Amino acid sequence: PDHSLWQFWYHMCMRPNKHRNTLISQLETIRTIQKESSPSKICYAKVLLKPSALAKSHRPTRSLFNDHASKIVGGGELGEIFVEFGRNSIESVVDKLSKVESETRWISRNDKKFANPSRLRSEVGGILEIQPYSSSDKRNFSIDEGILWLSDLRTGGAYIVELFEEIPPRQTWDNLDQDKRHLFETFYNGIGLLGNSVSLSQLSESKSKANVISIKLVQESSYATDEPRPSIAKFKGGVLDQTINLDKEIHSKLIKFLESHPLVRKISLPSIVNTGGANKNSSYHKQINLLVSNKEKSYPKIEFVYGGVSLAISEKKYIKL
Repeated sequence: PDHSLWQFWYHMCMRPNKHRNTLISQLETIRTIQKESSPSKICYAKVLLKPSALAKSHRPTRSLFNDHASKIVGGGELGEIFVEFGRNSIESVVDKLSKVESETRWISRNDKKFANPSRLRSEVGGILEIQPYSSSDKRNFSIDEGILWLSDLRTGGAYIVELFEEIPPRQTWDNLDQDKRHLFETFYNGIGLLGNSVSLSQLSESKSKANVISIKLVQESSYATDEPRPSIAKFKGGVLDQTINLDKEIHSKLIKFLESHPLVRKISLPSIVNTGGANKNSSYHKQINLLVSNKEKSYPKIEFVYGGVSLAISEKKYIKL
């Protein structure tokens, strides 16, 4: 047997049955929220690990959360992992928990006894708590603070919204399962109910950041679309004059929807970008006399790459398609 330390976590628990039943109760609470409050059959939960279970090899990913219906989709603070639950996946996890052995299994080797718990029991012992992913996990600023911050034109006026998963192009939705498609549809439909005052844009073309979008509230007169439902715009370097809508009621409706939708992981305020001024007294701005190169010698090549500032934070440098 493997005598690594993780095998003893659940064995060391004084009341293993109570711990297992507590986790089942927490999952039942999440299932109730999923059925009664969530606009989608897919929901997300936060699994808190014990300090002794922080190593990758100790995480509950091989036995407890190891299938398509209940999968790990990321992490937060140290010791936090996020799990996606499908329509019936909570029942599946509860069923696994109910099968965890109540008594520690022992084996003998060389006249010595060693604890030999199952991998499932050890993973369960490494979990401290399972919590629903709630609105308090998504936002840490007030509505008034957000409006005041976005009123500064240097911010670009848009909320930064991180999703648990990138929304694929609409033309590919027929390839999705029913629940995943419904997850994306309810997000778009909810945004659409706010009217033409909402502009969505993708912040980066990078695949690793495709799940991060900006949502900007604009005056309806400055933005119009013929599309029946909103879509995420791609930056093409065009110009669109959008006046920021600072109406508290519409901001409150947007935030309330984003906090209630399971697809949303985080709602943040953008950074303020300042233009640096040249310091004439700085030695860096003094004229430098460059040496004349010698054609008979070879020199190392140096390449300067300037990426500039993303158009996503510009007030008038992006366009909605």
